[in-house]
Amino acid sequence: MKIICVGYSKTGTKSMAKALTELGFIVHDFEEHYNINLENYITLLKDKEHKGLLKEMYETVDAVIAFPSYIIWQKIFKAFPDSKVILTTRENHEVWFNSFEKTHNLMEKSRSKKFFRSLLSSTWSNIYYMEELAFNKIFPQNMSTALNKENWINSIRVHEATVKHLVPKDQLLVYKVGEGWERLCQFLNKSIPVTHFPKENITEGNNVPFVTKSKTFKVFKKADNEFRRSCLLFYVIMTLCCGIGFLFVMKIKN
Repeated sequence: MKIICVGYSKTGTKSMAKALTELGFIVHDFEEHYNINLENYITLLKDKEHKGLLKEMYETVDAVIAFPSYIIWQKIFKAFPDSKVILTTRENHEVWFNSFEKTHNLMEKSRSKKFFRSLLSSTWSNIYYMEELAFNKIFPQNMSTALNKENWINSIRVHEATVKHLVPKDQLLVYKVGEGWERLCQFLNKSIPVTHFPKENITEGNNVPFVTKSKTFKVFKKADNEFRRSCLLFYVIMTLCCGIGFLFVMKIKN
C-alpha cells in the first residue's frame, strides 16, 4: 500500500481514482471494495484492528479510495504507516454538502428496497449491513432520517481536522481535484502526464447514484440473482401449499 485517499464522497474521489490509475497505480475504488472485500469491510467496521486482514487485503494494491475505505482510514494507516495520504476536498463545505445531498437523497430512496431484498438474499443482507455500519461510523446520530446539514458539515470538518492532525505533514497532501497534475505528481514523485487531468462524475451527484450504477457491480448482480431465486422458490412453495390446501378442502367436501 502506497497511497491512502481519505476524502469524503463527493470530494473528487472518482477523478482522483482515475488519475492515480493513469499514473500507474493499482487502485481499489468503490467497486472493488464491494466486489472483493464486502465481508472484510463488515469485519473491519466492527471496531477491531485486524492489521493482518488489511495486509492480506491490500498486499498487492497501491492505493485505496472512496467509500467505505475512508471511514476506516486510521486502521489502514496503522497497517501501512509509510503510506502517503491524500485528502481530497472541495472549494468549501457548503459546495461539498450541496453535491453530497443529491447522492444521499438517492441512496435514502433505495434503503427500504435494500432492506426488503436483504431478507431474501445473504449478499443483499451483507450490503445493507455494511452500509449501516459505515454510515453510523460517520454520523451515528440519526442517519436514517432527513439529512441534517449542520451535522454533516461538522462531520466532514472533524474528519479533515483529524486527518491533518494525525498524518505527518511530509506524508499528507490536501488536494482539490481542480488543481490538476502538478502538485499531485510532485507529491508522488511521478512525471506529469501529457493528458488532461481526469474529470469524472462532474454532474454534482446525479450520474453516479448508488442504485442506478449498481448493476455494473458483480456483487449487486449476485445479490439480485439470489433475490430472484428466493422469490421464485417462495412462489413455488406458496403455489404447492395452495394446491395441497385446495385438494385437501375438495377431499373433505367429497
